[in-house]
Amino acid sequence: MRLEDRVAIVTGGGGQGTLFGVGRAACHLLSREGAKLIVVDQSEAAAAVTVDEVVSQGGLAAVVVGDVSDADTSRRATERAYELYGGLNILVNSAAIIGPAVDADDTDASGWDQVMAVNARGAMLMAKHSVRHMPKGSSIINIGSISAFRSSTRMAYAASKGAIASMTVVMAAQYGLAGIRVNCVIPGLLWAPMVARGISDATSEALRKDSREANLLHEEGTAWDVAQAILFFASEDSRWITGQGLIVDGGVTVAQPAPEGGQYSSKSLAATR
Repeated sequence: MRLEDRVAIVTGGGGQGTLFGVGRAACHLLSREGAKLIVVDQSEAAAAVTVDEVVSQGGLAAVVVGDVSDADTSRRATERAYELYGGLNILVNSAAIIGPAVDADDTDASGWDQVMAVNARGAMLMAKHSVRHMPKGSSIINIGSISAFRSSTRMAYAASKGAIASMTVVMAAQYGLAGIRVNCVIPGLLWAPMVARGISDATSEALRKDSREANLLHEEGTAWDVAQAILFFASEDSRWITGQGLIVDGGVTVAQPAPEGGQYSSKSLAATR
């Protein structure tokens, strides 16, 4: 019960079906460690799924419905946390949209603005209205992406996650003396609803295979892997860590290209040790 008597807001915490996204998985892990939750999502039905799951397992959770890019949502979320639980200690900024895969010359300005509004402005607004009330020992966890520093087909998404990384460092410096830690979890390609949505079974199997073979562990990443990192930053286990980014990607960002463009096999890797 590392988070007993702690209150957490998790944005993008809703869910549907059996495949978990980062926010939904984070809600489960934080609740299991004793946190009381405010689950923020633009879909009331999706948020209710997570809340019902948490409550059925003995946790405390409530829904706030809204778009994080709207300041009213962040105000209502923080007010709800105080109204129900009397405080706020943890903010997890996991709400995000991925945007279209287009080249720079085909990027639509309105589409760019929408991605930046949800992913970057949304995190800023949530932090703005949360940090004012957070006591010493509180923690803000932003969710970035390795897309921010690698080539990507989704420029707006990559740019928004780059903004998240910068925001993390700046806020850590601004609120360090107040005892508020600000860190960023940086996932690689996960098998999660954001990726799985709208693609065929054949495409998804090929994508999942490529993703496994691209990382050093040859293991598929899931929302639960990222949620474990969120839990670490939310707890006192990370009490002397702030302004940092933790990459959770199976080692794909440090993997060297395989010989002749092929993939390393377990056998060939073993031979190099």
